[in-house]
Amino acid sequence: MVTATRGYSNPSPQDDVPVNNTGSGYLVAAAASKIVRLYRMALTVSAATTVTVYDGDPGAGGVAKSGPFDLLANGSIVLDDSGNAWYTTSSGNGLYAALSNGSAVLAGTVWVIQV
Repeated sequence: MVTATRGYSNPSPQDDVPVNNTGSGYLVAAAASKIVRLYRMALTVSAATTVTVYDGDPGAGGVAKSGPFDLLANGSIVLDDSGNAWYTTSSGNGLYAALSNGSAVLAGTVWVIQV
């Protein structure tokens, strides 16, 4: 049996975080001794690119949390709220999106809880 990590009746602890990165960057910045739990995500890209989500910056040892999303120009990624976190970082790491096309713009919103 799978039990949701939080109930649908109280989504208010989620923060909606706007995203507007050119190239790779943090979707949610790191905070000391905090973990990030991503519950929803709606993102688009301006140009063809591959997007991979990481637990921290991959250039500093971050670990891939997703496989690559291969997107065409104006493509999108939508992860709806399932009641469980799609991705969870380790303590003190932010949620990072690596783009294969450094000039592509990644924009949208992520809904997260930092604990």
